[in-house]
Order: sequence, then structure tokens, then C-alpha cells
Amino acid sequence: MFPPIQNLRAFVAVANTGQFRIAAEQIGVSESAVSHQIARLEAQMGVQLLERGRNGAMLTEVGRVFYLPVSAGLREIERGLQLVNQDKSNIVTISAPQTLSSLWLAPNLASFYEGNPSVELRVFATDRICDLKNEGIDFALRRSTGDWRGCNQEPFCDEEIFPVATKALSVQVRELGWQRAFQVIPIILNEAHVDEWERWSAEVRIPLADNMKFRRLSSYDQVQAAVINGLGIGMGRTPLCLEALGDGRLHRIGSQSCATHAYQLVWPSDRRTHSRQRAFLNWLRKMKPDRLAKGIHTD
Repeated sequence: MFPPIQNLRAFVAVANTGQFRIAAEQIGVSESAVSHQIARLEAQMGVQLLERGRNGAMLTEVGRVFYLPVSAGLREIERGLQLVNQDKSNIVTISAPQTLSSLWLAPNLASFYEGNPSVELRVFATDRICDLKNEGIDFALRRSTGDWRGCNQEPFCDEEIFPVATKALSVQVRELGWQRAFQVIPIILNEAHVDEWERWSAEVRIPLADNMKFRRLSSYDQVQAAVINGLGIGMGRTPLCLEALGDGRLHRIGSQSCATHAYQLVWPSDRRTHSRQRAFLNWLRKMKPDRLAKGIHTD
């Protein structure tokens, strides 16, 4: 007997993200539901597929063997459904990295729906490099690395990094100067980009202190939330921090920045483009983030 498809989807989502919480958000159920679905899958198969730990979940050796055909099979099922329904529906699908989806794309979607109320957007928030053609995805926003053969591609926006903090901490940095601030104010380190402070320091020629107090977090969304709540100084990333800069929850400290990656807008070149896809493409082009966006607070 085949395992229920919802259990397989939960397993693949956790395998892709390494986190039960993020997997639950992606497939639209609770974290406890994901845990129970995977437990039932493992019980039915009689094997352990995931190793649970304090920092998330990792595939076991058996899990790695199981993951490849199951994830490919689920993609084929979804592709089949999309191919059957693509001319009947008003769905537009876009794939984007998780942090870009939650911190930039989702907050701006209301402006698309205002002009296109009949179009349904389906956002696949994943850091996996998707096969747009075979997975039936209309558009992708990706960092410049990747094999985009058979696709149209155009620059979307640059990613730059620079220190950010609350208004109070940014004023304190200005009063103390960087060297003293590095000694007395906690610095938040994004473990997904452990070299970001060194890169910024080398680019803008502001030396780091020897005795800096780092508070480590595992992803950018955690860093930004911690900075907004006053935990310390973090490294902001455009376009992820633009909304928080614009509404004053974050303040940019100084004008020095360091360029890192560039985001690309990608879509299949051999697929028929319907009016709904053209509308979304035009909207994305108009919404390209500007690193000098109006309303950004700089101290």
C-alpha cells in the first residue's frame, strides 16, 4: 500500500528545508501535523528517515535513498496537475528563496492583486534550484548562480549588505564611533553568511574589533527580527530589509555598503505566455527594488 501523499509531502518539505516549522509553513499545516505525518510514514515503512536534533532535521542514509525518487515523483504529480489545468485556471506560479519570499515578495503582493484581482498567485518559497520547465513554474527569482538554459533571464536587483539597528542603537553607534561600538554593543552574526562582517569591513575599510561580542543566528529572517527587537547590530540585506527600513523599524547605520549577489528574474522561453503571466511579469519589472528607495532611515 502506498503511503498517503500528505505524509510524503511533509517528508520532502522537511528534507528540503531541514526545519519542521518552515516545512509546515510551506505546505500549509501546523508543525505538529508535519511531525505526526512523518512519524506515521516512518512507522508504515519500518525505517527512520530523519534524524531529529536541536538545530533541525537531517536525512538518514535510508532517508537520502528514499528522498530522490519521492521528491521527483511529487514534482511530476504537480506538473501533471498544472499541465491539465493551466489553460483552465488563472494561476501564476513563482519560485523564490524563502527569505526573499517572506520579507520582500509577500509584503508587496497586495499591489499586484489590486490591479489583477482575478489572478491567483502560487508562491513556492524554496532555496532549491527548481527545474522551471519540468515543474511547471512560470517565473523564478534566483541569485545569479544557476543553469538557466532554455530560459529567458534578466537582472532583477542587486543584493547589498550594510549594518542596521533600531533607532536607539544607531544613535548610540554614531555617538560612540564604530570601534567603541564594536566593543560594547552585541553584533548579530548570520551563520548562513559567516563572512559578511569581514567582507563589509574590508570593502568600507572600517576595521573590526578583536573582542567583538557575537550573537549567532542561523538565518537572515532571524537576524532581522532580532535587530528589530533591539538585540544588537545586524547586517541588513537588500531587498530583504527594504520594508523595515521604509517604515522605520530598522535604521541603516552610515552609508557604507558592500555588494554581494545579484538576483535574476527567470522564466521558460519555450512556454506559451498567457495574459495572466504577462501581467505578473510587467508587475515584477515595475516592482524591481531600488537600494536607494525613498523613505529609508539612515543614521
